[in-house]
Formats: sequence, C-alpha cells, structure tokens
Amino acid sequence: MGNKSKEKIKEIRKGIKAPEGPQLPELINKLKKYPFGSDKHHKIRKAISKKIEKKYPGQFVLCVPNKFSDMTTAKSLSRYDSVTDFFRVNAISSSKTFFEDDQFSFISREEAEYNFNWKQIGVFAFITDGKDYIVLRKKEDRTITMIGGHVDYSLDAYQTSQIDILRLAIQKEVDEEIKHKKQLFVPKEPICFVNTFNKFNDLFHAAFVYKIQVNNAERIFETLKTGEPEKHDVIFISGKEKLLGKSDTHHWFHAIEKYL
Repeated sequence: MGNKSKEKIKEIRKGIKAPEGPQLPELINKLKKYPFGSDKHHKIRKAISKKIEKKYPGQFVLCVPNKFSDMTTAKSLSRYDSVTDFFRVNAISSSKTFFEDDQFSFISREEAEYNFNWKQIGVFAFITDGKDYIVLRKKEDRTITMIGGHVDYSLDAYQTSQIDILRLAIQKEVDEEIKHKKQLFVPKEPICFVNTFNKFNDLFHAAFVYKIQVNNAERIFETLKTGEPEKHDVIFISGKEKLLGKSDTHHWFHAIEKYL
C-alpha cells in the first residue's frame, strides 16, 4: 500500500468518532426500571454520575439524607410533610452554620443527582403583589416555574448562619435570572418548605420557597428582562386562577396554593 493510501486511511479514521454510549435522558429512563439498591441501578447511576461530572465539574450542592437512606435521622428535613410552614421547620437555624449541623452536607453534584441517598435542598421564589404574578417559562419544555436553583457551596457556609446562607442563595438566583433597574430584595425568611414525592425529580429535590412582595407586579414586569435568555423567559400572569389553571404550570405551584 502506498504512502498516499495510508495517509488517506488515517484521515478517514480521524473523522470517525467512537460511539459515546447512551445519553443522559436515556440513562435516567433506564434508572427508573431498576430498584434502588440493585446492581443494575448502581451501574446505571454510575454512568449518570460521569455525565453529570462533565456537565457540572467541581460543583457542590447542599443536601440532606433522603428518607430512603440509612443515614436519615428523626430530625431530617426529608421527613417533613409535603408542604410545611417555615415557622414549623425547626431544622433551620439563625445562628448555627451548615457545617455545625451533621444533618447537612455539601455533596458533589455528580454524587447527588438521581441518588436516592440524598435530597438536594433548593431555594425558589415568585414575585407577586398579592393578585398578579411574575414567574419564569422554561424554553426547554415550556414549563412555568419559579425563580431558583441549588444552594452551592462557598466559604461563607463556614461562618454564616443557615438562614442567611439560604437567603444569599435565592438572592443570587433572582439577580442572575431576572434583570431589573432596581434590585428585587428577597425577604429574610421563606414562607414554606416543599418536600413532595409526586414526580420522579421530587424524589431527589426539596426546596424553601420565598415570596417577593411588590406594590404593582404589572408595572414591575414592564421593566424586567431575563438574565438567562437561553434558558427561560420572564412572564406575567394575571391572577392565581390563571396561574394554577395552566396545564404547563409546575406542580409545586399547586402544592403551595395557600401561600400564593
């Protein structure tokens, strides 16, 4: 075989990519088929973990042991009812840090995601004047959701109280996801804790929900724009009935109906 032929074969081989294997959505669907604790479940979750590590390298998120875990204690947040008034959640301190409380851990994102041993603790918020609502619509699936996300690890967690860390986390999410001429301030305390098990993702997530009160939601909305246009749009919904009546409204809105 001549040199030119060999070079041609090398060029062809360079252009052929090795198969990447199942993608994340396919792996998650496979995970649903096998019980937690089984060898099959463990192998699939390990493959999921590798995908998550590539997507979120170096991220650590606040978690508590899930109620399915043998690490769960009687005081664990994962033991609470589906929706609990914040003043009844005795697990959050205004003086103690998360590192002084053994029920909380900052777990790597790849370890926490789709792992029945952990519930990730998120923070979410909606904006209202008591009548109308400012929320988000995800571009990926058109779901109407709240503003929010994970509670990420930072050095502040060693010296700042649990209640203040939660508030700092949701204020950061609000500032990132919604752009406004004047800052939208989140109240010091959330209104409730949501710990449902209605959907598959609920099995791994719980959240503190904040209510951002404004004087005129419609006027505020006119000055807003999304801070993450690739992910979502900021939308205005007139009235609780319309918010809850839409088929694509996230089920957590229904869970916290009395707090809206």
